[in-house]
Amino acid sequence: KCGAAITKKRGLQAYDPKLHLAGIPMGQRQLTPYTISGTDTVCDGDDLHFVNNAAMQQEWD
Repeated sequence: KCGAAITKKRGLQAYDPKLHLAGIPMGQRQLTPYTISGTDTVCDGDDLHFVNNAAMQQEWD
């Protein structure tokens, strides 16, 4: 009840804790775009990471 009240009050109905890799099963990662701080630039994680291979990400999982 308390969680639902806070969600309604703060307007976080779309919040998905799994979006931030908290316990996502291997191979089910959701990639979200990054906003570069101090700018309005939005880019994919593949553009920023030196390892952008899905197989390597699964190995680390």
